[in-house]
Amino acid sequence: AAAIRGTRSEDLAAAHRRLEAARARLQAARAALARRVVTAPGAGTVLWSRYRAGEFYAAGAQALFVLGDMSRLQVRVDIDEIDAQRVEVGAAATIRMDGSPERAQGLVLSLSPRMGRKNLLVETPTSRNDVRIREVLVETTAVRELLPGARVWVEFGALSAS
Repeated sequence: AAAIRGTRSEDLAAAHRRLEAARARLQAARAALARRVVTAPGAGTVLWSRYRAGEFYAAGAQALFVLGDMSRLQVRVDIDEIDAQRVEVGAAATIRMDGSPERAQGLVLSLSPRMGRKNLLVETPTSRNDVRIREVLVETTAVRELLPGARVWVEFGALSAS
């Protein structure tokens, strides 16, 4: 007889209230998840993360990730002052990493307009640290042969620098 009469109106109302409460909790959970989703402004590869999983991050303080376009790389080279005038924009360059036999080809993209201090100190006892340098950017598309942040050796024809 109860099956024929159906559910009481109070039970139906309670079930509707529970359904609405569940929908509200689902909407709140989706909103909380949306606040935790990180999207990049463009395509790229994550090169470095400032934070680890579980650490607090306040938006706007600093960048959460460092992204890079790995389709082409730029190598920053310090050229000693004695050779600074011998490198030109558009010159061919050969790049290799320490311990790797593979070589990457590149082109000089830009030259610093002035001399400056060394950016990278070489740990050999015969190297001079008081030498002024000219910063040169070399661009290459050989991304498999090189790793971001690695020390490389660059040769410009008869010239070479690290």
